[in-house]
Amino acid sequence: PGLANGLTVRDSGGEVHAAGCLFLNSTQNNIRQDSASGSTLKLIVRNATSFMTDTNPSGFAHNCLSYNGIGTTHILDSIFWSGTVNVTPTTPIRATGNIQYKTKGNVLALAPNMVDPQFIDEAGLKALNGTSPLKSFASENYAVQQCSPAYNKGAAVTSISHLNKNV
Repeated sequence: PGLANGLTVRDSGGEVHAAGCLFLNSTQNNIRQDSASGSTLKLIVRNATSFMTDTNPSGFAHNCLSYNGIGTTHILDSIFWSGTVNVTPTTPIRATGNIQYKTKGNVLALAPNMVDPQFIDEAGLKALNGTSPLKSFASENYAVQQCSPAYNKGAAVTSISHLNKNV
C-alpha cells in the first residue's frame, strides 16, 4: 500500500507474468504497462486482486490499470475494486473471467459489467479511504466469500499477514 506504482512494465519485448498478486492502493497505478513505440512486450496478469480507494491521499483519482496500447496485455480471472481503468476504448486488451466493482474509465476493457466480489470483510474495506493509514490496508483481509461470483478468482495472497506474521 502507498507505493506510487505497483507493477510497472516498460520493456520493449519478452513476456512479464504476474500471478496471484495483491495490489493495494498505489497512489498512481496498481498495474501499468507503458511500453515505447514498436514494443512487442506481452504482459499477462492472472488471478490478481487490485484494491483501491476512490481517491489517493491527495484526493485525486488513481488507476487500477493503465495501459498505453503498445504491446499486448492479458488480464485473466482477476478482481478489480475501484480505481480508474486508464485504457482508450480502441486499445485491445484480452480480458477473460474478471470481476470489477466501483471502477471508472474504460470499464468494458476488463469485464462486461460491475459485480460485487463479496469480500469477507467488505465493511472494513468500504471504510478505507485515500487518507487511511497504510497499516489499515495492511491489516485487512482481501479474501472473497465462498458463495462469491469471484470465488477462485483474484490473488492467492489475500492478506499481508500471509507474508508477514508481524502485521
